[in-house]
Amino acid sequence: MKPHLIFDWDHTIWNTEGKGGPYPDAEVVIPKLRELATLSLLTHGDESFQLGKLGRCTFSDAFNGKIWVVPNPGDKRSILELIQKKATDYHSIWVIGDRRDLEIQFAIELKLNSIWVRRGRHATRKLTDSVGEPTHEVSDLIGVLTVGDSIWKK
Repeated sequence: MKPHLIFDWDHTIWNTEGKGGPYPDAEVVIPKLRELATLSLLTHGDESFQLGKLGRCTFSDAFNGKIWVVPNPGDKRSILELIQKKATDYHSIWVIGDRRDLEIQFAIELKLNSIWVRRGRHATRKLTDSVGEPTHEVSDLIGVLTVGDSIWKK
């Protein structure tokens, strides 16, 4: 069974600094990860704005799973709970994001695998509670691909 990778958007894939745009490593890594896994996107904010940013990427068709845009950051937990309940093997679900205090904490609480991408303005945030550590910590999406090559390529 292919793993299901659920990505956060801003600061994980999309650089919000300056004019904004995908991080350069995203242009290379996301299409490669699609060969290894089902890719989904879970973000928050204005739906048309977030989907418009996705449309500006060369890899927009790489997300062959679902795309969720929720109005509030805390709503991400509800989506992850739903994914976990519907999954036949929730150990194949990986949550990848830059916010230890949001998507990574939710993944830990729900006992889902997680990869914390330490970049962007939230790189130094701590978990609000001591619920555990992410499965992996990386500094960029190349690190996610390295994790994938060692785990998902079997």
